Amino acid sequence: MGKRGPKRTPTEVLDMRGSALAKGRKEDAATVPPAPAIPKCPSWVSKPAKKHWRKIAKELSELGVLASTDIHALGLLVDALAHYIEARDQVPEIEEYTFTEGGQEQTGKRGGIVDETDKGNKIQHPAVGARNKAWDMFMKALREFGL
Repeated sequence: MGKRGPKRTPTEVLDMRGSALAKGRKEDAATVPPAPAIPKCPSWVSKPAKKHWRKIAKELSELGVLASTDIHALGLLVDALAHYIEARDQVPEIEEYTFTEGGQEQTGKRGGIVDETDKGNKIQHPAVGARNKAWDMFMKALREFGL
């Protein structure tokens, strides 16, 4: 059985935060050195995700948490970000509309995170669930880098 609790925060991140834990922690012999340059994006990363590769890789490299072995974790991170942005953009904006009911003119709202079925039931818009799932994937991928 593995260790319980969250993963250890990398020493570089603790040091950057000014934490006293960084000074008292002995470096692991198995620590992978930081990547010397921004690694090349793997071919399996989606086209929308490739737009974010350089920026995120540069930021992680500047933090000192991007190692040469993190190529696939970084690929999953940018992929999750691209999925989040795509799902977020599919949630329609809230708009007001006017309708007549019982001879009276009324206004209503449609769009946003709530959708209405053809029978009038209010449900969560399908893209909201996809957006939330992508956000969870993005946050889990960030934890791989101790963020």
